[in-house]
Amino acid sequence: DSLRPLVARINAARHDHPALQQDWTLRFCATDNESLLCYAKTAPGGDAIVTVVNLDPRNVQSGFVTLDLAALGLADDAGYNMRDLMGTATYRWRGARNFVRLDPAGIPAHVFHVRPARAAPADPAR
Repeated sequence: DSLRPLVARINAARHDHPALQQDWTLRFCATDNESLLCYAKTAPGGDAIVTVVNLDPRNVQSGFVTLDLAALGLADDAGYNMRDLMGTATYRWRGARNFVRLDPAGIPAHVFHVRPARAAPADPAR
């Protein structure tokens, strides 16, 4: 098993996202599990990344992370999308506190690109 595909995804994410090209805005986020590390980075223009890492190399770890929504350019009550740059999944989150589960046998970390959720288009029949 090679780390080459994982390293390639990380390098592509770093190339595509200005927030991953600097550390000036690095903010650590609270978790309720000491085996999870969470941090956020932003860049001018609205690029926002949240990374959550399982620090336990042998066991699945889960818990809640609490984000600083204002620092990410998000309103407290708005939903937002978290697209995992290490995989293909996109999650819909709402509010500052959300649940994560990371399995070291699969992908031991999420590198999320944070995007405000778009409002549903108006129903033309109304």
